[in-house]
Amino acid sequence: VMMNTKRIMALLMSAVLAISAVPCAAAEMLEGGAEDTIELDATEGTELPESIESEVIAGIPEEVLWAEAETTRAEFLMMLVNLAKPELGAAQSTSFPDVPEDAYYVRQVSWAKANGIVKGTASGTLEPDTPLIRNEAAVLIARMVKAMGCDVSPLSSRMLLACADAAQVPLYARKAVKWCLENGVLTASENGFEPKSTMTIAETVTAVCAL
Repeated sequence: VMMNTKRIMALLMSAVLAISAVPCAAAEMLEGGAEDTIELDATEGTELPESIESEVIAGIPEEVLWAEAETTRAEFLMMLVNLAKPELGAAQSTSFPDVPEDAYYVRQVSWAKANGIVKGTASGTLEPDTPLIRNEAAVLIARMVKAMGCDVSPLSSRMLLACADAAQVPLYARKAVKWCLENGVLTASENGFEPKSTMTIAETVTAVCAL
């Protein structure tokens, strides 16, 4: 059964508020994702004001906007671009062979590709329906922030090194992960950063709204 927009936003807002930012544990910090339990208790028909959350998810089909659903790459790109609010204009070719010209996310992906936010896989595809993992989220966030003219240089490695699984974060994502942790955009748990874990809709909305 498809939920109406107000119901979706009520559930997402409830889930976002239920996610706690738990820093990763470390007895010793030299120098420099586990998934949270989400409880949905929104009341049917809850009235919600226009908010940054509603803007971030604008254009994403209602049937996929379940708080605990995994976020796809295409959905996350839509969230980031929606937050930035660029002039999108007419849809341009993304050059990704697996992105249909009539896809609901084509304009956002086109803009993200043109501005260096997303580069695709080694085979030249986007794999838009593939669940987003935390490493990828950090990299896409850092590229967007940089495209908006902000510095994404981390101050230190301390917060990443405090995570038990710091060594599992690949080199290409390390700078981005460090910046996201330092700025509270992404958080870690007692299990570490969990770089290969997927992210729910509620978690990605929370991260994007933290920018």
